[in-house]
Amino acid sequence: MSTKIQVGDMVRFDRSFYTHWGVCVDDLKGEIVHVGPENDTHELDSLRVIYDSNMRVIVKKDRICAIAEGCKYYADNYLDKNWDPFPKQDIRNFALEQVKKCSWTYNLWLRNCESFAIWLRYREDYVGDQSRNATIGVGITAGLLALGAAALGAYSLSQADKDEEEKRKRKSLKQ
Repeated sequence: MSTKIQVGDMVRFDRSFYTHWGVCVDDLKGEIVHVGPENDTHELDSLRVIYDSNMRVIVKKDRICAIAEGCKYYADNYLDKNWDPFPKQDIRNFALEQVKKCSWTYNLWLRNCESFAIWLRYREDYVGDQSRNATIGVGITAGLLALGAAALGAYSLSQADKDEEEKRKRKSLKQ
């Protein structure tokens, strides 16, 4: 994984709880094309992306440093082992053609910013690692919640049995 970002590279921004993706279109100016809510400067300023499963977002061109907001970012072309990327200038031109012209139906699980970056670089409709990892995370969380609920239920039943036994003991002592 190269840290030097070049035209055509997928750029990954590691946020605290998620990642954001775009494609570099100008390595000298440090510009990327990415998707985000129309009226927001930050991709998650609008929490609608979490609750609205098919929110329309726009394609934007922004400076990498403005999007980074102090977080770690780097070139991450992890799918080059699966597909050959288009030539750098083709990726750049295709990405720039999408700015403000193309709207993207955003879905946190299936058509997110990583999927958009993959589409720009490889012209592939592919659900990236971000979606798979989020799905696994949700599955693990649901499993842990179910396990916790089962444990709480077992504890409650055990406690009820103890309470009932205590009542019987007190009743037998009174007699």
